[in-house]
Amino acid sequence: MKNKYKIAIMISIIIFIVYFGQKDDRVEYVEKLLIPIGVGYDIKFRLGENVIYDVPINHYRFQVNKPPTTDVKTGTGESLIEARSSRQVKSDKKFFLGLERVYILSEEVAMYGIKDIVEGIFNTSIISDLGLVTVCKGKAIDIFEYPVKGGSSPSEYIEGLIKNLKYAYFFDDDYKMTDIFVRIFSEGRKVILPYIEAKEEGIEVTGVAVFKEDKMVLKLDLNETKILNMLKSDNTQGEITIRYNPVNYVSFSADAKRKVKVNKENNKYNFKIDLNIGATIEYDESKNEVFGSLENEKIFKEKAEEQIEKECKDFIRKMQTEYKLDLLELGRVAAAKYGRRTGVDWDDVVSNSNIDVKVNVKVIKGGRGNF
Repeated sequence: MKNKYKIAIMISIIIFIVYFGQKDDRVEYVEKLLIPIGVGYDIKFRLGENVIYDVPINHYRFQVNKPPTTDVKTGTGESLIEARSSRQVKSDKKFFLGLERVYILSEEVAMYGIKDIVEGIFNTSIISDLGLVTVCKGKAIDIFEYPVKGGSSPSEYIEGLIKNLKYAYFFDDDYKMTDIFVRIFSEGRKVILPYIEAKEEGIEVTGVAVFKEDKMVLKLDLNETKILNMLKSDNTQGEITIRYNPVNYVSFSADAKRKVKVNKENNKYNFKIDLNIGATIEYDESKNEVFGSLENEKIFKEKAEEQIEKECKDFIRKMQTEYKLDLLELGRVAAAKYGRRTGVDWDDVVSNSNIDVKVNVKVIKGGRGNF
């Protein structure tokens, strides 16, 4: 058994030496390569349904005995393949694909449709489908050329920005290209992506871009995004402030867990969303401190549940009457119970369904100042 193991190792080593010992332009020193870390998608020109794409790439450039630098190269073409070729003929080194960290869609591209982009990445095995995806205001190339403080590249900064969203506003962490692919082609799902803007203080997330199938149709600000995320996602984190009046308030860190139940009566769907929130009190500026007595804690709990339920129901009402979209992916829950591929328009069904929200707040603990 040991001899067979040794033989297998020797064969692997021989294959490695033969393969990489041959002259092959697929094997290069890193100094001879450009390493893309961010890819952007802009529309250079549009006439009806015909477009010409600009595809900027934020890449590393390595040099001997020097620290790596970052730069941007842009390709242009009627298709994404043409844009890739156009970019290469303007570059003195070969682009080494497969390490892309972020994909930035301009709002114009997002509204035009992203199906071709998503499918193109999945059909090209050498391009990473694990990069994080976001929508930007203006042009993607302007984001890549924005001077980021601290010396990191815009792509690295945006990657960190999106990865750490899960600690605020109840964002989840399903923004990889592979997640987008699944949502576009799955029944009852919605593509919802972080929306970024370049402002005076830097690049920041200002809300989310909402898609119907593969086209962006709506942008929500952070206030609505917070409520949407609480109602749509499970096991998320954020901060909530409960105001008794303009002066007195309690702020707390919250862990939110969501459960959805559905039943169907007389061909009408009824959804019930149970939202369980664990509260860690951070700032208590109320007249009757939460930890002052059990009665005060009960008053806070009732006030918090009342306020959060109202905000959730107001959002759902707006979602059903104004947006007319199933932003909470309730269609996915109903399809799992009553059958998929029935031709149902879940946006229409959910907009005309009964949706109830029940909030339960449990005080877990207080901050160091609450004792």
